[in-house]
Amino acid sequence: MQTFEELMRTKGGHWRKMWSEGDPQGNAKAQKGLLAGKPSAIHYMAPATKHKKLTGSRKTLCPNAGSCVKTCLNVQGHMGAPTAQESHLAKAAARILYPERYIQHAHHSLQLIRPDAHARWSGTSDDFNGLIRLPAIYGKTLAEANPKRVFEEYTRLSIRAWRNAPPNVKLCYSLNEKPNSVKLAGEYLRAGHSVAIVVGPSNVTRQGITRRVEETKQAILDHGELFGWPVSDGDEHDWRSEDAGKIVLLKAKGSARWSLTSFIVRFSGTNITNSPVLNGLKL
Repeated sequence: MQTFEELMRTKGGHWRKMWSEGDPQGNAKAQKGLLAGKPSAIHYMAPATKHKKLTGSRKTLCPNAGSCVKTCLNVQGHMGAPTAQESHLAKAAARILYPERYIQHAHHSLQLIRPDAHARWSGTSDDFNGLIRLPAIYGKTLAEANPKRVFEEYTRLSIRAWRNAPPNVKLCYSLNEKPNSVKLAGEYLRAGHSVAIVVGPSNVTRQGITRRVEETKQAILDHGELFGWPVSDGDEHDWRSEDAGKIVLLKAKGSARWSLTSFIVRFSGTNITNSPVLNGLKL
């Protein structure tokens, strides 16, 4: 079994980057947020159980994952590059094998990030244990140890799972294909949180797909509401705390754009088409 240092250092001996910021070498969405005056620091690691070949463990970093595993952004764009994949897998393995040391390292790394940047722990995971359940930092969790830092968390877990979250943790529920997802989304909205919906067009052939995704999302934004709730554009930055009580629209990216068996809500203009995600229910 590899040691913590072996997992967390590159072949050149440097510590792996823990938080992706809005710099030229960083995350594209974080770059957009920085330009908009809403800086973010995002933590990425391999999702679900992709670490199991390294760890031999079946513990999951995404306890309510579904079809999103097949189209996870963890393997899309620059994150699909071999060096990025190696880093994400190594960090996930370190998180599983050395949980307290990993959280401590993440905490110390976060102190080097500009203080006005909002943090997002679950960039490609749903690891709420690492954020609010593991008191690894002098008896405090990562969120508790950084009370002045806002944590912006997308999640598929029920709102009850977050009942002990400190006030600096802001939640955005990701609507998905699970049978109870619409019910949970309503609970999040009524509690003053936001709900993310991944938007795709009804025609999922690859020709011109990117343009149609943008047009579909923009049509809903121009309409101003969905299921009676106001909408916002979730692709501009990650400060979801500004979207309390709103449905956040995210355009389908990567292979998810034409995946039929996924969590995408498909529209023609502002009309829902072939979207089994909602099953005819209202939020």
